[in-house]
Amino acid sequence: MMAVARQRKESGGVERVARGRADQVTSHWWQGLVLFSEDVERGGDGAALEGTPPRKAAQKAGEAETYQTHVEKRIRLSRAKGIALALPDLRDRLGLSLFEKNLMLLCLAPEVSRRYERLYSYLQNDFCARPLVDLALRLFCRSEEEWRQGRALLSGRSPLLRFGLLQRGESERSLLTCPLSLSGPTVDFLLGQAATMPPPTLTWAALVVPQATEQLLREICARVRGALKLGDAWPTRVLFIGPEGSGKTLAAQVIAAELQLALAICQSQAELGQPAASPIVRLLKGAEVRPVSRPLEEAGLWPGLVIFSSRSLSPPPYRWRQQMDYTVRFSLPDRAQRRRIWAEALPPDFDLDFLAQIELSGGKIRALAQAAEGLAAGEGEVLSLVQVLRVLRRELEKPGYPNQTRKLVKTRYSQEQSQP
Repeated sequence: MMAVARQRKESGGVERVARGRADQVTSHWWQGLVLFSEDVERGGDGAALEGTPPRKAAQKAGEAETYQTHVEKRIRLSRAKGIALALPDLRDRLGLSLFEKNLMLLCLAPEVSRRYERLYSYLQNDFCARPLVDLALRLFCRSEEEWRQGRALLSGRSPLLRFGLLQRGESERSLLTCPLSLSGPTVDFLLGQAATMPPPTLTWAALVVPQATEQLLREICARVRGALKLGDAWPTRVLFIGPEGSGKTLAAQVIAAELQLALAICQSQAELGQPAASPIVRLLKGAEVRPVSRPLEEAGLWPGLVIFSSRSLSPPPYRWRQQMDYTVRFSLPDRAQRRRIWAEALPPDFDLDFLAQIELSGGKIRALAQAAEGLAAGEGEVLSLVQVLRVLRRELEKPGYPNQTRKLVKTRYSQEQSQP
């Protein structure tokens, strides 16, 4: 008789919690994971919980607002106030299903509190502290059809796996026992900790390039600005080619400032494809040593601008050129351009004509000027040509510079020192 009474109690609990026939059919999947209201009020063991508020009267049919509808309403209100929401933005851009969105929450929970690791281990009867595929399917699938669809997504069809946002571990047993976790950058993004540089406060005047190159860069800005206005989900893809110090990184900073977007300097393909809360400019440096076979896919679905920077002087592969919206070539500055860069980097009244004789990249000139300023400040003196020539001599001691240039700078340094 006790067994029959217990069965009736459990059946009554299932009927109260289930929202439809599908929930009743699949109750054997979730029944052990749900506490019925009377169990909650009694602490699950028959004892009433102190301070437990009484249950409100049930709403009439048609008045009850589903949880999902309530969440969507709050999302719309937040966006109307200009509040960036990482997970909803990610869901919309990738076209994620409710199952995939819940999957990300399931994997994010252990990154917030370790108690979820203990909970997952208990629910799975397994030492694994990460949610397994089996647990995700049992929690979020309410019918056999949903279970099959969810399993297909976790087999590799989901964009979460294709873009590397979700990582599925290996298992010697079956797909159901594979652990799931989010990539590090994805966790940072969802928790609002994505590291991106703020828009640099630079103007076009800081960029010393030929007029044709500047016009092309301005056209790229117009292209990106128009794409963002039209709501284009794909980023504009640009290839920068030029030797070290020719202005590729500076150009990316100027573009970001012009567009008023943050700049993220990526060191790997994985960082390049990670999501961002808002449109940004991404710069992948050293693309020639990190070959990207599919720039379109590696760039992801995140709006903004993606710049592949390469120092290789050889022509880019045909497949690359086909997938790029623009290719911009940078070169080392000529004498007139070097004079202009020195003039912007140093105070007035310096012998710019002399300094412009020395063949240096724009990046190197700026670095030497900054080093000279630091040297003068450390010595407690006002910056003069002496400090500039001193750091320049140290630079010319490195291999690769002509002996004639070394002698020229050495002679001028001696002359400056001999002056009272």
